[in-house]
Amino acid sequence: MKKTKKTVRQMMFILPIINTPLPDLTSPQDTGIDAGINQINTAMASYAVPVNLTPSERQGAGSLAETRFPYAIKVMEQYAIDRPELRPSFLNFSDFQKTWQLRVKLETHVMHMKQEFEKITDLMINADAQVYDYMLAFYNVVKEAKKANVPGIDVIYEDLKTLFEREGNSEPTPPSV
Repeated sequence: MKKTKKTVRQMMFILPIINTPLPDLTSPQDTGIDAGINQINTAMASYAVPVNLTPSERQGAGSLAETRFPYAIKVMEQYAIDRPELRPSFLNFSDFQKTWQLRVKLETHVMHMKQEFEKITDLMINADAQVYDYMLAFYNVVKEAKKANVPGIDVIYEDLKTLFEREGNSEPTPPSV
């Protein structure tokens, strides 16, 4: 039985990709995205306490994550309010209530930004897949032109061969532009 060489798209589990060319972003759409990002940057730049954690600080910082968040709600919105005698006397509860409110607001913003980021990423993945499919079709035409000994095709064939006929899963070396 003959083994057929699968393309990267066939080996990956990808939900249906739109196969018609995607329209370009209009100038107002592109400008609108940039303006929204700039507004976020401006709002964050004006925040009173800029925070820029190192990778190790991000990894080592206590996180509420999904499993701890329900407990944070109980402590900050119920237990510490109902039982003030249990609050640590060396910490100002009202300061931490403000921090809690900040955390709740930021969670909402992060959720919305993740949704928008996913939309943009999905669009980019779709565009990548379409460009890759076009490149593969182009390469197949180049291979046929090579078989037909079309003049000047060897340089293009040798260049693209490094991408489409590589061994294993190694990434090809990007071509010089």
